[in-house]
Amino acid sequence: MKPAVLLLFAVVAASTVERTEAVSCYQCNYTNYASLGQTTCTEPFNATLTKKCNAPMCTWQFANYTSPQQFYIVYRECVDDTSFPMSGCEQYGKMTNQSYFVYGDKCCSRSGDQMQGSVRWSMSNCFCMTDNCNGDIPYSLTTSTVAPTAKPNVASSMLKPSAVWFALLAAIASMF
Repeated sequence: MKPAVLLLFAVVAASTVERTEAVSCYQCNYTNYASLGQTTCTEPFNATLTKKCNAPMCTWQFANYTSPQQFYIVYRECVDDTSFPMSGCEQYGKMTNQSYFVYGDKCCSRSGDQMQGSVRWSMSNCFCMTDNCNGDIPYSLTTSTVAPTAKPNVASSMLKPSAVWFALLAAIASMF
C-alpha cells in the first residue's frame, strides 16, 4: 500500500473517531522507600484523602523492586492518550506479544521478574475509563486475580480507536 493511501486512510479514520468524555481519576504516588521522595497517597489507600484529575483514561502502576533492596512504588494518574484499545484488551496483548488481561473494568498487564544490572523488579499496570477506577487495586495483581465484583467491561463500548490505531492497523494490513 502506498504512503499516500495510508495517509488518506488515517485522515478519514481520524475524522470518524469519537473521543471519550473525561473521567475522574486518582492522582498520587506512594513508595515505602523514604529516599525516593514525598508520597502523596496514604497507605493503605484512602480515596477521601487523595487528589483527583480528569482525563479520558486513568492508569495505575505498581513496581516491586526485590534486589538489591526491597521496596515498591504505586502510581495513580490521568492519561490523555485515548489510543489504548480498551475494547480489545486481551487481543491487544496478543498483537503486542505482551500479557494483557481484564480485571473488572480495567485492562491490565504484568511484566514478571525483570533484571537490569543488579536490580530485579516486576511491574503491573492497569488502564481504565470509569470514574475513580484506579483506586484500591491489589498489589499482587496477576492474570488469575479475581475482581472483587463481577462488573461488565463497560469501558469497551466507550473508547473508539484513534487515528494512530487505524494507521497502525493499516500499516500491518499493508504487509500482507
